[in-house]
Amino acid sequence: MGNMNCMELARSLRAKGDMLPIIFITGYSEFMQDGYDVEALHYLLKPVDKNKLFAVLDRYADRHKADRRGEELMIPVNNVQ
Repeated sequence: MGNMNCMELARSLRAKGDMLPIIFITGYSEFMQDGYDVEALHYLLKPVDKNKLFAVLDRYADRHKADRRGEELMIPVNNVQ
């Protein structure tokens, strides 16, 4: 990312037409409006409740089942039970 922060990266992706789902996880609520500006999937404030995160991911997966073409993404997470 170089000297780019997460919001600048999101703006750059959107400017290129990339609409991948973005979830911001941060401790700063003052940037929440910027999350809407880049059409983020969600904006979660730290400390993140595991159930809230999984609910956001499940909701996205449910809405986009028809878009999937047998593609899966595996994300390794340490210390998650």
